[in-house]
Amino acid sequence: MPVSDRIPGLLLTGTVGAGKTTVAVEIGERLEAAGVPYSVIDLDWLCWISPAAGAGRTVHDVLIETLAVAWPVHRAAGVERLILARGMRNAAEIDDVRTALPDVDLGVVQLSVDHDVVRRRLGERDTGAQLAQHLELLEELDPGRLPGAHQVSNTGDLASCVEEVLHFLQWM
Repeated sequence: MPVSDRIPGLLLTGTVGAGKTTVAVEIGERLEAAGVPYSVIDLDWLCWISPAAGAGRTVHDVLIETLAVAWPVHRAAGVERLILARGMRNAAEIDDVRTALPDVDLGVVQLSVDHDVVRRRLGERDTGAQLAQHLELLEELDPGRLPGAHQVSNTGDLASCVEEVLHFLQWM
Protein backbone atom coordinates (compact mmCIF):
# COMPACT_ATOMS: atom_id res chain seq x y z
CA MET A 1 0.00 0.00 0.00
CA PRO A 2 1.49 3.39 -0.95
CA VAL A 3 2.56 5.70 1.87
CA SER A 4 -0.16 8.21 0.87
CA ASP A 5 -2.79 5.55 1.62
CA ARG A 6 -1.72 5.38 5.25
CA ILE A 7 -3.40 7.40 7.98
CA PRO A 8 -1.65 8.87 11.04
CA GLY A 9 -3.14 7.53 14.25
CA LEU A 10 -2.76 7.92 17.98
CA LEU A 11 -3.42 5.47 20.78
CA LEU A 12 -3.64 7.21 24.15
CA THR A 13 -3.11 4.79 26.98
CA GLY A 14 -2.56 4.99 30.71
CA THR A 15 -4.18 3.90 33.92
CA VAL A 16 -7.79 4.60 34.86
CA GLY A 17 -8.25 8.34 35.46
CA ALA A 18 -5.14 9.33 33.48
CA GLY A 19 -7.25 11.57 31.21
CA LYS A 20 -7.15 9.51 28.02
CA THR A 21 -10.65 10.40 26.84
CA THR A 22 -10.31 14.05 27.84
CA VAL A 23 -7.05 14.40 25.89
CA ALA A 24 -8.51 12.52 22.90
CA VAL A 25 -11.55 14.81 22.75
CA GLU A 26 -9.39 17.93 23.01
CA ILE A 27 -7.16 16.72 20.15
CA GLY A 28 -10.29 16.05 18.10
CA GLU A 29 -11.54 19.58 18.76
CA ARG A 30 -8.21 21.03 17.64
CA LEU A 31 -8.23 18.95 14.47
CA GLU A 32 -11.78 20.06 13.74
CA ALA A 33 -10.81 23.71 14.21
CA ALA A 34 -7.96 23.15 11.75
CA GLY A 35 -10.32 21.54 9.22
CA VAL A 36 -8.73 18.08 9.45
CA PRO A 37 -11.19 15.16 9.14
CA TYR A 38 -10.72 12.95 12.20
CA SER A 39 -12.25 10.20 14.28
CA VAL A 40 -12.02 9.88 18.06
CA ILE A 41 -12.87 6.39 19.30
CA ASP A 42 -13.01 5.68 23.01
CA LEU A 43 -12.27 1.96 22.86
CA ASP A 44 -13.88 1.39 26.27
CA TRP A 45 -17.20 2.56 24.84
CA LEU A 46 -16.67 0.69 21.57
CA CYS A 47 -16.51 -2.52 23.55
CA TRP A 48 -18.53 -2.16 26.74
CA ILE A 49 -19.37 -5.84 27.01
CA SER A 50 -19.55 -8.79 29.34
CA PRO A 51 -19.19 -11.84 27.08
CA ALA A 52 -20.98 -15.06 27.94
CA ALA A 53 -18.74 -17.55 29.74
CA GLY A 54 -18.94 -20.07 26.90
CA ALA A 55 -18.52 -17.57 24.06
CA GLY A 56 -14.79 -18.21 23.75
CA ARG A 57 -14.01 -14.51 23.48
CA THR A 58 -12.48 -12.09 25.94
CA VAL A 59 -13.36 -8.41 26.09
CA HIS A 60 -10.06 -7.70 24.34
CA ASP A 61 -10.87 -10.20 21.56
CA VAL A 62 -14.25 -8.56 20.92
CA LEU A 63 -12.65 -5.11 21.02
CA ILE A 64 -10.08 -5.99 18.35
CA GLU A 65 -12.65 -7.67 16.10
CA THR A 66 -15.04 -4.71 16.44
CA LEU A 67 -12.29 -2.17 15.75
CA ALA A 68 -11.23 -4.06 12.60
CA VAL A 69 -14.84 -3.90 11.33
CA ALA A 70 -15.50 -0.29 12.38
CA TRP A 71 -12.29 1.28 11.04
CA PRO A 72 -13.07 0.84 7.30
CA VAL A 73 -16.36 2.70 7.84
CA HIS A 74 -14.50 5.64 9.41
CA ARG A 75 -11.86 5.48 6.68
CA ALA A 76 -14.54 5.57 3.95
CA ALA A 77 -15.88 8.75 5.58
CA GLY A 78 -12.61 10.47 4.67
CA VAL A 79 -10.99 10.43 8.10
CA GLU A 80 -7.38 11.67 7.93
CA ARG A 81 -6.46 11.24 11.63
CA LEU A 82 -7.50 8.51 14.05
CA ILE A 83 -7.41 9.02 17.82
CA LEU A 84 -8.02 6.05 20.11
CA ALA A 85 -8.19 5.95 23.91
CA ARG A 86 -7.92 2.89 26.16
CA GLY A 87 -5.73 1.57 28.92
CA MET A 88 -3.43 -1.12 27.52
CA ARG A 89 -1.85 -3.65 29.83
CA ASN A 90 1.06 -4.72 27.64
CA ALA A 91 2.77 -4.45 24.26
CA ALA A 92 0.84 -7.45 22.88
CA GLU A 93 -2.47 -5.59 23.31
CA ILE A 94 -1.02 -2.61 21.44
CA ASP A 95 0.18 -4.94 18.68
CA ASP A 96 -3.37 -6.33 18.39
CA VAL A 97 -4.69 -2.78 17.85
CA ARG A 98 -2.08 -2.24 15.13
CA THR A 99 -3.12 -5.50 13.44
CA ALA A 100 -6.78 -4.34 13.42
CA LEU A 101 -5.69 -1.10 11.69
CA PRO A 102 -3.37 -2.21 8.87
CA ASP A 103 -3.39 1.18 7.09
CA VAL A 104 -2.77 3.30 10.21
CA ASP A 105 0.64 4.50 11.38
CA LEU A 106 -0.10 4.30 15.09
CA GLY A 107 1.80 6.44 17.55
CA VAL A 108 1.37 5.37 21.15
CA VAL A 109 1.34 7.86 24.01
CA GLN A 110 1.15 6.67 27.59
CA LEU A 111 -0.24 9.34 29.88
CA SER A 112 1.36 9.30 33.29
CA VAL A 113 -0.33 10.77 36.33
CA ASP A 114 0.51 10.72 40.00
CA HIS A 115 -1.84 8.28 41.75
CA ASP A 116 -2.91 10.95 44.25
CA VAL A 117 -4.09 13.10 41.32
CA VAL A 118 -5.95 10.11 39.85
CA ARG A 119 -7.66 9.40 43.17
CA ARG A 120 -8.79 13.05 43.32
CA ARG A 121 -10.04 12.95 39.72
CA LEU A 122 -11.91 9.70 40.30
CA GLY A 123 -13.45 11.11 43.47
CA GLU A 124 -14.72 14.11 41.49
CA ARG A 125 -16.26 12.07 38.68
CA ASP A 126 -17.27 8.69 40.14
CA THR A 127 -19.40 7.59 43.10
CA GLY A 128 -20.34 4.42 44.96
CA ALA A 129 -19.48 1.06 43.43
CA GLN A 130 -17.99 2.65 40.31
CA LEU A 131 -15.56 4.71 42.40
CA ALA A 132 -14.55 1.64 44.43
CA GLN A 133 -14.03 -0.39 41.25
CA HIS A 134 -11.95 2.33 39.59
CA LEU A 135 -9.78 2.81 42.68
CA GLU A 136 -9.15 -0.94 42.69
CA LEU A 137 -8.32 -0.86 38.97
CA LEU A 138 -5.88 2.01 39.50
CA GLU A 139 -3.18 -0.37 40.68
CA GLU A 140 -4.20 -3.30 38.48
CA LEU A 141 -4.28 -1.35 35.21
CA ASP A 142 -1.05 0.56 35.72
CA PRO A 143 1.45 -1.53 33.73
CA GLY A 144 4.41 0.76 34.37
CA ARG A 145 6.21 2.03 31.28
CA LEU A 146 4.97 0.31 28.13
CA PRO A 147 7.76 -0.48 25.63
CA GLY A 148 7.67 1.83 22.63
CA ALA A 149 5.14 4.22 24.16
CA HIS A 150 6.02 7.91 24.36
CA GLN A 151 5.53 9.12 27.94
CA VAL A 152 3.59 12.33 28.57
CA SER A 153 2.64 13.68 31.98
CA ASN A 154 -1.01 14.63 32.42
CA THR A 155 -0.68 15.92 35.95
CA GLY A 156 -0.59 19.60 34.95
CA ASP A 157 -2.95 21.53 32.71
CA LEU A 158 -4.74 19.91 29.78
CA ALA A 159 -3.42 22.36 27.18
CA SER A 160 0.22 21.55 27.98
CA CYS A 161 -0.44 17.83 27.81
CA VAL A 162 -2.23 18.12 24.45
CA GLU A 163 0.54 20.33 23.05
CA GLU A 164 3.17 17.76 24.04
CA VAL A 165 1.19 14.93 22.43
CA LEU A 166 0.65 16.91 19.21
CA HIS A 167 4.35 17.88 19.13
CA PHE A 168 5.37 14.23 19.50
CA LEU A 169 3.06 13.24 16.64
CA GLN A 170 4.07 16.28 14.54
CA TRP A 171 0.40 16.80 13.69
CA MET A 172 0.19 20.55 14.32
